[in-house]
Amino acid sequence: MADKNSKPQLLQPSVQPFAILCIITISVMKVPCDANIVLNCTRPDPPALLEALEPVFNLRAIRPVLNMSTITDVTTIFTLYGILGVDEKAQLVTTYLWLLFYWENELFSWDPVQCGTDSIVLPRKTFWVPDVVINEFMDENNAPSVPYVTAYHNGHMKDLLPMRVVSSCNLDIYTFPFDVQNCTLTFNSFMYLVR
Repeated sequence: MADKNSKPQLLQPSVQPFAILCIITISVMKVPCDANIVLNCTRPDPPALLEALEPVFNLRAIRPVLNMSTITDVTTIFTLYGILGVDEKAQLVTTYLWLLFYWENELFSWDPVQCGTDSIVLPRKTFWVPDVVINEFMDENNAPSVPYVTAYHNGHMKDLLPMRVVSSCNLDIYTFPFDVQNCTLTFNSFMYLVR
């Protein structure tokens, strides 16, 4: 039996990069779940749902809230899929991440029975999406683009993005291969502040 005061064992260094999962909540806006505008579908099929969503597409340039003082939470989850390169001289680390964003769109909801589905996958350009950036980003992202987001019947939205991140990091590899590095990735919105 382990001592309750003992520290948890860390993963071996060769396993650590593939086992990192982080949940970050960025307060951009908060949407009450019961404020959604209910869409009416004429038939229980995707074309009818797409037709019902058309007015929402015209509002993609604004935050998806009924009252502009409403706050929403954008939940960011990222998985460090791999470390692609380390440049000690330039103090840069290249990583491959999968970013997953969740938020609520107050401008719609629908009855999954009436519309024939509980979710629909549509091009990202049809909806408002949060502009979450990584402050330490030092180079252009050239990962493959995923141009779709998923909209759920209750107004929840999901966006999944692969990202190749070249970030600045204070590296000290004097004790390599027994060194431990701490590199920070700071996520925030470019346009929207907490206030």
